[in-house]
Amino acid sequence: MLGSPNILAAKAVGSDDCSTKKIQVMKPEFPPAAISGYAVVHFEIKEDGTTRNITAGESMCVRVNRKDRSTKIKECGIFKRYLELLHKQPGS
Repeated sequence: MLGSPNILAAKAVGSDDCSTKKIQVMKPEFPPAAISGYAVVHFEIKEDGTTRNITAGESMCVRVNRKDRSTKIKECGIFKRYLELLHKQPGS
């Protein structure tokens, strides 16, 4: 079992001498719509740190009833479609 890491700047070292170093901070991008929800994203990380085989699994949206403001979570495709659009853009 790992102990608590000793964090110095952006580097962490565990009790088993395994270390990590933060090299980048990613800010999330959201679809251009006022929709709440989530998507499960699957991907592989190559040895050089880049990703490949990026696909969206489950995609769920929060639906609000305008009369009583109750909410339901339902399947929707907006997050899957947004991921597909990102992959079609040059430089993605």
